[in-house]
Amino acid sequence: VTAAFGPFWGYQEGVLSWLVSVADSAVYPVLFRSYLVYTWPALADGFLGRAFILGQVLILTLLNYAGLTIVGNVAFLLAVF
Repeated sequence: VTAAFGPFWGYQEGVLSWLVSVADSAVYPVLFRSYLVYTWPALADGFLGRAFILGQVLILTLLNYAGLTIVGNVAFLLAVF
């Protein structure tokens, strides 16, 4: 984008891509919790539900921080599971 439209639009694209990735990453723990509510109703709301979401976000953040190889291996294991 920067090469085609200049630094302003390149910066805009970078910021918007980052915001989309943050929002996208926040959706999956909430969606996973909503699936688990059918088998574990205590996760529906309250402290336990919020702690579950926060734990998932922290785990995913640590995996991303650890590096691409670990993220790829964990993604492969989750897909097989």
